[in-house]
Amino acid sequence: MSVINRRLTRLLLGVLLLNTLVLSAHAQALFQEGTHYQRLPQAHPAGSGERPEVVELFSYNCIHCFNFKPAVQEWLATKPDNVEFIRIPVTFGQRNMELMARAYYAAQELGIEQEADTALYAAFHGQQRRRLTNEDQVADLFAELGVEREAFDRAFNSFAVETKVRRANQLTQRYQIRGTPSVVINGQYLTTGSMAGGNPRMLEVANFLTRRYGAPATD
Repeated sequence: MSVINRRLTRLLLGVLLLNTLVLSAHAQALFQEGTHYQRLPQAHPAGSGERPEVVELFSYNCIHCFNFKPAVQEWLATKPDNVEFIRIPVTFGQRNMELMARAYYAAQELGIEQEADTALYAAFHGQQRRRLTNEDQVADLFAELGVEREAFDRAFNSFAVETKVRRANQLTQRYQIRGTPSVVINGQYLTTGSMAGGNPRMLEVANFLTRRYGAPATD
């Protein structure tokens, strides 16, 4: 390598390092604890705790969650592979919200999470809205997705779904969730649209915190 090439290489590396430092300082200036996110009293990872994790707490009957979905999909397409994304349906002790939480986890058990997610949101916010206030109505929606009633009943009323709903309720309380959508990073850092400066910016806060803190602390 010639002297000129070596100098150019060093110059480029210097520029890249400077840009990295500037971006890091910019992010730290943008996102401050107590303003754009808050630290929870104790870490409660929703996943294994072995990887950085971002948790979306949502509800199907929440229009803000519905409007947040495209931003989440865009973020998922670019997020680092080592970052685990987990969704938790909140219930706030309300019967209809628990019905939707069970529907979400039943769809997971049946392997139709994406299809059911679209259909459940459409039921509340699409052009052709429909009532989903009992198990039979949810079963009818799943039938339109190709799920036989016997398979739906088995999944919807399974121990696995019951356990996941109970866990979701516990984490909702531990994360001190008061509204949706909310995002929790590594089980310990909570941000909301009002904190972050808009719902899409919650994902920018999530990026910042997963880069800064890496994997979550364990319980």
